[in-house]
Amino acid sequence: MAKPKTRRGNHEGSIVKRADGRFQASIMYDGKRKYYYNTRRPECVKWLTDMRTRIRRGMPVSDSAMTLGEWTEHYIATYCVGFVRSSTLQNYISYFHRHIMPNKVSAIKLSALSSDHIQVFMNDLKRFDGAGELSAHTQRNIWLFLNGALNAAENSGLIFRNPAKGVKLKKSDKKERPYLTDDAVRRLILAAEGHPWQIGIIILAHGLRISEMLALRHSSIKEVDGVLCFDVKHAVKRELCQEGGHGNNKTILRLSDPKTRTSVRLVPIMPAAIDIVKNHIEYQKQQSNSAFGCYEAVPFLVGSAALGKMISPDLFRKWFRQCVDAAGLSKDVTPHALRHYAARTMVRMGSPAAAARVLGHSSAQTTLNHYVTENLSEAAKAINEILLFK
Repeated sequence: MAKPKTRRGNHEGSIVKRADGRFQASIMYDGKRKYYYNTRRPECVKWLTDMRTRIRRGMPVSDSAMTLGEWTEHYIATYCVGFVRSSTLQNYISYFHRHIMPNKVSAIKLSALSSDHIQVFMNDLKRFDGAGELSAHTQRNIWLFLNGALNAAENSGLIFRNPAKGVKLKKSDKKERPYLTDDAVRRLILAAEGHPWQIGIIILAHGLRISEMLALRHSSIKEVDGVLCFDVKHAVKRELCQEGGHGNNKTILRLSDPKTRTSVRLVPIMPAAIDIVKNHIEYQKQQSNSAFGCYEAVPFLVGSAALGKMISPDLFRKWFRQCVDAAGLSKDVTPHALRHYAARTMVRMGSPAAAARVLGHSSAQTTLNHYVTENLSEAAKAINEILLFK
């Protein structure tokens, strides 16, 4: 009497000898069968034992054909979702879809991946829209993402050594930060007079980042202990639209977490700006009443003039460049220069601790490292005062 056929359960493995003389080990995992081939049966037994151990411990299970693209996708879903800030997660997803998957390096097996593969990939990195090379900062962020993914693969036993550790990164030429004087800031504000986005320049002069400034609404103005403050809780973030797979490069604007945990903060509004902020809010309420319900119920302080909706940092920068030209300032002046202006002013007044709190830095030392050095004219003035004192 023939023995009845039995179906092997999930995570059970088997070893058979093929017609070509090789041994084949296989195991079921998540509805898929993983295979391993070798000319020696003990090697197949060792592989099968290792796979069972991984499944029992909840470790990632891979066969010899797992590619870098497959692993980085698994790394995002398993090691990043729920463990990194939402803005960082969106950057990782963008790096994966825009740079890693379209590149041939994604099809290389983890077991065959070398430092040379990663080095060539990093050397060839370009903007996804074809508008030149990526900045050194973005290149380093992509390398940090790959390095983290391959570290996890190494710790999981999928590879013996992280090939990203031997990669050389391009160094950027650090440009001197543009230094704004009190007079330059006044000229910039005057150049924007009459435009509803003028309030954005004033807010940036408080030490906010452009993404934080664009996320402010009426509800972000709060009075705490008798002091009127900007309540910074969000940042405007442009992220990759997930519909359509890695070939889709469409992006959307959304509110995300600020840059760091300490970026969630209260920023006191300078007395000279309180009336300007209040008048701007009244102006937006009048716009809302005349828009017949089309204007945002709670508009962004720096939003679209017609609807009060969120605008992109790129759109604000484009308008800001027009103000810079009108004020007769250097073309190197960016919205971020106003954050430097606020930081330098507070440090110069002898309050680095207060500056760190306003800027959202983790410590006063971070603030001093960024802003304690003055430009050449300021340094010459300080040396001259020392010599006169002697």
